[in-house]
Amino acid sequence: MNGYPMVQFGQKLIEFLTQPEKTDESGGDAAAPLPLKNFGKLIRYNNDKLTEQGDLTMAAIPRYWQKYLKMQGLKLRIDGDELLPSEVERQELIEQSRMWRFPLVEVTVLNKERYSLRFQRHPIIAHVLKSVITLRGDYGRSAKNNHSRTMCLQLQADAGAVDGEQDLRHYRVQQLYKILLRLVDYSSWRLVEPNDRQEDTICVTVELEKCCQREQPVGHVCLTSGPVLEPMNMGASFMTANEYLE
Repeated sequence: MNGYPMVQFGQKLIEFLTQPEKTDESGGDAAAPLPLKNFGKLIRYNNDKLTEQGDLTMAAIPRYWQKYLKMQGLKLRIDGDELLPSEVERQELIEQSRMWRFPLVEVTVLNKERYSLRFQRHPIIAHVLKSVITLRGDYGRSAKNNHSRTMCLQLQADAGAVDGEQDLRHYRVQQLYKILLRLVDYSSWRLVEPNDRQEDTICVTVELEKCCQREQPVGHVCLTSGPVLEPMNMGASFMTANEYLE
């Protein structure tokens, strides 16, 4: 099963709601397909309004699920107009989730189209603390290996000085490059040097205003930071980084 806790939870939820659509010739269940990793609007994790909507919401209308489940060779266990038609089914889900990494504490009807689900807090806090202590500096970083997608990230050759005396446009392009390095570090992409590029490596160049290469090769991306303008006359700023930061 996928190592990401939220993906695991979604897969467990699918297992609870469904059953195999067909059986094989021997009378047993058909071979299970690859589990879903992206649940679209079926299962939506909330980043805000947690008090009103819970930690996540789930589609309540069965027909919304049918297309996704059919591709997986599955069908809903309950045949009706609602996914969890009564408090009995909702309580059954809560009881079943007690065996999962992140158990549920509440399942309620949010509106006619969605259910609201809330997690128990203690298991989540314990999981995060254990992960932080165990992984330390690697916490939050995606696992990378030789099969990970690769990216070559380069800063424009004439990006200016780095001692604080560079003008603001050069300072900004340098900061943008550093931000991208950190983003890639936490992503599933593996950073490679120009000499180690592979056939499918994405090459990203961070530049001041426009791409230096007029004819871009396949897999080449230019990211530009643009000029820094004075707020009063909208002309190019001649301030240095040190002057700006003082």
